[in-house]
Amino acid sequence: MPGIGYVDVPEDEYARLYDKLSSPDPDQIDAALATLRKIKAVEDEAVEAAQRRPPDDLLPPPERDLSEPISFGSLFSTGVPRRGRRLPGLY
Repeated sequence: MPGIGYVDVPEDEYARLYDKLSSPDPDQIDAALATLRKIKAVEDEAVEAAQRRPPDDLLPPPERDLSEPISFGSLFSTGVPRRGRRLPGLY
């Protein structure tokens, strides 16, 4: 949009704004431009907020939930032989 820049407008809003922007009434055009400026300001603020947020690799790791005990057993075979056991075909 000239003077405003690229604005991502939701589809339902687009038709309404298009009608106002193509209207011969200057008040409707001004209202549509004001709406576009407002949408653009919200988008710009979201971009700036995302840029101020530290990257995920700088954030502390999430705390582990230690409420459940850790199990060292497994229901699935890992393919690693345990003491006293042999895997078929390997020996």
